[in-house]
Amino acid sequence: MYKFKTTIYILLLFLVSQLVYSSSDDFGFKPLRRKLRYVEEFYNLYTMNHMPGTGSIERNLVYLQYALNSPYIHPIQALCIIKTRQQHQKYKLLLRTRIAFLLAKGFVQLGYQYDKEDIYFFNMEFAKDLKDSFRIAEHYYKEAIAYWKEAKRVAAKSLLLKDARVKGALIDSIKNEAKKIHYGMINYAKIINFRLKDLERKNKKIDSMQRK
Repeated sequence: MYKFKTTIYILLLFLVSQLVYSSSDDFGFKPLRRKLRYVEEFYNLYTMNHMPGTGSIERNLVYLQYALNSPYIHPIQALCIIKTRQQHQKYKLLLRTRIAFLLAKGFVQLGYQYDKEDIYFFNMEFAKDLKDSFRIAEHYYKEAIAYWKEAKRVAAKSLLLKDARVKGALIDSIKNEAKKIHYGMINYAKIINFRLKDLERKNKKIDSMQRK
């Protein structure tokens, strides 16, 4: 009996020691990462989690809004090589342009979740719900306009810094996008205005069908 108790005691000690010295990965637990603070961190979080679906769109918009209102990381950790103050200024303007443009597109995507292609007679039993949903869509489309205007404003400022050249695959892509926004090759206002006018059309169609 004494030997049995001794064996159990030794076994318990062994199990406890294993729990104490085991890696946290063994239990699927990972330490909480430090709190995000910088534009680049939130932007990277957006790029890693970019997925379709209303929940994902809302989450991604939160990441981008945090990015737009956060400080930039130290130039040595920027998303491209920075050597001068002018380069850093241009880099910040370009990244802000990209983020504002993504917010404009994201709010249109979110608004479209509450929109509807067209209205038919069998939709009329849900007329009130449709109207409410369209009001939400309109709100998000108008949010998109504000961010699109910001993207245009900052893109124009970035192009004024002609002598400040920044290089890198990501920043080159953003530079090209900023040029297209500034010179009208990308005109996202056209898409937003179409969605708003189409909402107006569908609201009028509901009103017309309710009167019949």
